[in-house]
Parts: sequence; structure tokens; C-alpha cells
Amino acid sequence: MKIVHRRTFYNVGLTLIIAFVTGCAGHSKLDDLLRQQQLHRASISTAQFELMTVAPAISEQAATLHIYLGGDGRPWVANQPSADPTGRQPVAIAMMAQDPTPAIYLGRPCYYLDKMPENCQSVLWTSGRYSELVIATMTEGVERVIAAYGKPKVTLIGYSGGGVIALLLAQRLSPPPRVITVASNLDIEGWITFHKLQPLYGSINPLDVIPDQAGDSHLIGSRDQVVPVQSISRYIEAHPQASYHYFDGFDHKCCWVENWRDILLTLHMP
Repeated sequence: MKIVHRRTFYNVGLTLIIAFVTGCAGHSKLDDLLRQQQLHRASISTAQFELMTVAPAISEQAATLHIYLGGDGRPWVANQPSADPTGRQPVAIAMMAQDPTPAIYLGRPCYYLDKMPENCQSVLWTSGRYSELVIATMTEGVERVIAAYGKPKVTLIGYSGGGVIALLLAQRLSPPPRVITVASNLDIEGWITFHKLQPLYGSINPLDVIPDQAGDSHLIGSRDQVVPVQSISRYIEAHPQASYHYFDGFDHKCCWVENWRDILLTLHMP
């Protein structure tokens, strides 16, 4: 099994240059991030949903493109489906803002909307968050992004649940792009069992459909209690050709953003 054991200790006490740790709700934090990093918000229309995009500049031709996919946000509030799944901390967008390569963030169906349309049913961010409908919609969105940038060489970078979506949709693209997952629940059944959560009925488990192949990279925080390595051990065992990078001192949110440029260098990213 090819496992890269990282024993470098980062300074986890660094002050974030992106202020998203405290403050008001997720939409306000996104607005702050857009202003601070001079990011542009737009949307892409798919067959059924509008998907938000965030990028440093308006769409342009690029030889290489990194497409970022965000986490599950807030699917539940007080044991009830959330009225708005948008997370409080736009981690994946903040990571994208640190990327020196041409990059864009692509939102998930019904996330970061000012008003929920009727077809935004809570199943899309609860039990069906990785369903066929969600994956097909995200695949369509990625294809539109790729076309808008002149069909560049693409890497999908998925944070948390966004890594699950990246793996699942990558198989539907031709050629399949490289996938990097960060703190991702690669085996959703193993993750659910570990945390004793309600099953994600209708969702696709990467463990069941992703072939063992070289090229994919999975980043794991040693202190991640949301997706501890034990919860994805079956995926690691079943996919020995992928590479696994362990980061001492990192948890589910700390310290990916403030170290992201250096991490990309260690992964030999263009």
C-alpha cells in the first residue's frame, strides 16, 4: 500500500489571513471572503438546478484548472432537516482562494442560495446528499465549467463530503481527472457506522463503485474527529494504488487553509 506518512509539524497557531472562523452565518462569511480576496460569484444552470460558482476572475482560457467542491454544510439542525444546508465556514472556497493555479469553486445543488426554489427538497442534503441526482447535476456543472475554460487539464479537489462527490463524478468524465480529497468520508457506510448515524439512503458509496487506481490523493488529518481514519479504513484497504497523506496536528477544519499553498507543492501540483 502506498501511504505517505507526513510527520512535519505545522504551526497550527498561525493567524488565518482569511477571516471565516468567527462571525455570523455562512452567507455573510462568504460575502466577507469575496470582498477580502476579490473573488467573483456567479452561477451555472444545469437541467434542474442553479449551481453557484466562485473564482478569482471571470471565466477565461486555461491550460490547467483546479475545480473545488465543498462539504456537506449543515444538513441537520436539532435532529431536523435544515432549511438551508449552507455551512457556516466556507473552507473549500477559502482553500481555492489560496491556490496559485487557475481555480474555481463549484457549489452543490441548493447551497448558497438567497431563496430556496421548490425543487430544493431536504433529501438533497440529508439522506440523498450523494445521490444519483446530485452526482449527475454536479457532473453537468463540471462539464460546463470545463467547456467555459477551453477544456483544460482538470484536477478535482473535494473537501469533506465534496471529496465523495469528486470521486463519484470523476468516473463520468472523459478522460477522468485527477482527484484530491481533503478530510473526506470516502466510505460513507463505514463513516455512518463509526458515528452511529442515520443511513444515507439513496446515496452512492465510493467504496462500492470506485476502482482501485493510481493518481488519486487523499489527505487525512491526524486529529480529525469528524472523519477519523478508522472510519475510512475499508476504503484505504480496498484502494492500495491511491496515495494517502497524513498530516499531524490537523483536524477536520484546521489547518488546511493556512497551509494550502505548501500542501499543493508537496503534492507536485502545477
